[in-house]
Amino acid sequence: MPKYNSWAEELRLTGLNANPTMDLDDDGMTNLEEFLTGHNPTNSLSVFAVSSFQTLETDGENMVVEWESKPDRLYSITQSADLSEEAPDVIAENLEYPVNSHTVDVSQAESGFIQVNVRLK
Repeated sequence: MPKYNSWAEELRLTGLNANPTMDLDDDGMTNLEEFLTGHNPTNSLSVFAVSSFQTLETDGENMVVEWESKPDRLYSITQSADLSEEAPDVIAENLEYPVNSHTVDVSQAESGFIQVNVRLK
């Protein structure tokens, strides 16, 4: 993981603090997740999350999901009936910075989950 190691060095993370499985700031995200999402593992306010999920129309058929996007990341939106579903439906993929929102058609869903995924470009 050369990119992770360089990132950890830039943040002066050493020893156990550089371990990818550590959560230095107790925000629920590991160092590796903070690296992948472009956030700071020493600041508990720096965390990847959906910032807004709003209904566009009065009938509730379209919703807009928003998140903080970062350079050099690709985002995808998935939808599933439950969180244990191993192969959720991909609604959108390869969304690049500065894109930070997507409109989701939820008219056919009785209930379910929308997830924003991130990976390095």
